[in-house]
Amino acid sequence: MKKKPNNTVENLGGLKQIREIIFGEAQVSLQAQIDELKQENNNLRQLLNQQEKNINKASTNIEDLKSKAKSSDTTQSKTNEDIEKLKADFEAKIKELKLSKIDKNHIGQAFIEWGMKVKQEPDS
Repeated sequence: MKKKPNNTVENLGGLKQIREIIFGEAQVSLQAQIDELKQENNNLRQLLNQQEKNINKASTNIEDLKSKAKSSDTTQSKTNEDIEKLKADFEAKIKELKLSKIDKNHIGQAFIEWGMKVKQEPDS
């Protein structure tokens, strides 16, 4: 009696060989392309992670700059207020000096009158 071969195992082995003969070169080429794509994918993921870190760092730097700018604006506003206050104080002092200023003609006239009085007094 002839024994029938186990179709499943033997057929699969034969099919694998036939596939390798027919598709072997293409399969190796496709596998190499798949491996290249996997490596490129990993490289792109690493690049993306690095870019995300760079973006986060840049965002932090921008926030720091905004904070410093806001602080600078506050300082500049305070400085402008101080300058305006000093300007107003100087203007008030100048106005006060102008109001309290004695006219040169008036001083001259006072000296002339004083000189006349001194001249009129008898020498003792």
